[in-house]
Amino acid sequence: MINDTSAPNAFAALVWPHRHAADFTASRASYITDRVRTLALALAILLPLWIPVDYLLLSFPDFVVLAGLRLGMAGLALLLYFLSPSRGGRLAGAWGRLALLMLIPFSLYVAARLQLGPADGDMLYGYAFFPVLVAAMLAVFPLTLLEGVLVGFPLLMGYAVVEGVFGAPAEPHWLGMLWLLALIVAIGVWTQLSQLRMLLDLSWRATRDPLTGALNQRSLAERLQAEHARWERYGRPLSVLAVELRSLDTVFRQHGADIANRLVAEVTEAVDRALRPTDLIGRWDDNTLIAVLPETEEAAARQLAARVREVSELASIRLSAGVTVRGEQRVAVAVPVAQENLTAFMARVVLTSGAGKAASTSAA
Repeated sequence: MINDTSAPNAFAALVWPHRHAADFTASRASYITDRVRTLALALAILLPLWIPVDYLLLSFPDFVVLAGLRLGMAGLALLLYFLSPSRGGRLAGAWGRLALLMLIPFSLYVAARLQLGPADGDMLYGYAFFPVLVAAMLAVFPLTLLEGVLVGFPLLMGYAVVEGVFGAPAEPHWLGMLWLLALIVAIGVWTQLSQLRMLLDLSWRATRDPLTGALNQRSLAERLQAEHARWERYGRPLSVLAVELRSLDTVFRQHGADIANRLVAEVTEAVDRALRPTDLIGRWDDNTLIAVLPETEEAAARQLAARVREVSELASIRLSAGVTVRGEQRVAVAVPVAQENLTAFMARVVLTSGAGKAASTSAA
């Protein structure tokens, strides 16, 4: 469905992840996962490189424990790299992978603090920077304000608890470190929001029809391709509505392009209100809207088509001369059939939308 908060300058989209459109959420999940994979691979390579330094500086029992932990965490990071999907995935999965990535360096810090204890604080320099590393890593992800706080606040509280319980709470240096960590988290959250704002802007320009705010043809085709592939692979129900604005050409000739464009926007908004939150709507061409209905059998799609036709014909533009211009729409339902590829299916969808008729105008 159309989600106005995905448009540029929408503050709510920077705060709440659920205010994003479904297509942007899927893209952001892939973006987060890609960066998790990159950082996981970097950790898998870099963590073992410090082992020779620990060998020179630490006692042998401490070295054995921490070297084993470094190798184990490097292996976990490598596993995270290979098990994370290179494309696609859900946002909840991306959150989980991000949380696991953050836990790897912080767990090493906690283990070093437990193993070395407060008396060996000088030996922690190979591990003391890990909380700062975690805070800095957050800056590379396009997270909302809520997500940034939910990740950054536990990091600060975790550091305070570890230092207060296992460190030297009477010494003031860890409070300075906590303050520095809070500043880095704040800068990281600001950077996250800047990235998210840029991605929202780019996504809106790349995927939306500027007149209606619905998906443009390219983005709609990509989403339909994904749903069609899911239908082919798993046999999940799929239906498509084709809404043809039959009177648009006549409205254009009688009232001009501005009124015709306003009517298209009004009809699109009316159709969108009739759809369900899981449905997608896009503008296929000047006169045709396409709604993709995942998990919808043909009978349910026909019931929805009747409601769409009813509400779309109520959309109108009131002119200054006291004339109301209404559109006349035709709504067709199509479902894929066996052995039919996506190209043939879409050709059938567009053909079933029918030809245009005259405009419908009425005096107020």
